[in-house]
Amino acid sequence: MLIQVVPHAVYTHPQIASIGLTERQAKKHQAILVGKAGYADIVIGNAMEQDTGFAKAIVEKQTRRILGFHIIGPEAPILLQEVTNAMAKGMSVDDIMEGLHIFPSLSELIAEALGNIE
Repeated sequence: MLIQVVPHAVYTHPQIASIGLTERQAKKHQAILVGKAGYADIVIGNAMEQDTGFAKAIVEKQTRRILGFHIIGPEAPILLQEVTNAMAKGMSVDDIMEGLHIFPSLSELIAEALGNIE
């Protein structure tokens, strides 16, 4: 299945950003893993009192390639850029996880979601 590596964002409150397949779309064609993380799961999100925002990763089980990523919350479009670049280059979850994420920062949300895939 061809995956569109074209991100999109909605500048509402909360912000929404997404790229690639949804969980439902991905399940139709391959075995997948899904990882989720809430803004409250990371130090800066907790400090910002963000108890509703989240990120969701959809990953191909065999290759650990990211098939889709969805974020709802503060700075969602900016946070999605790391995933957009990784998908465009065909990188895997492991490639992103080998990099460092500033602590504390909102960018930890990406690593947290990817670290929770099952």
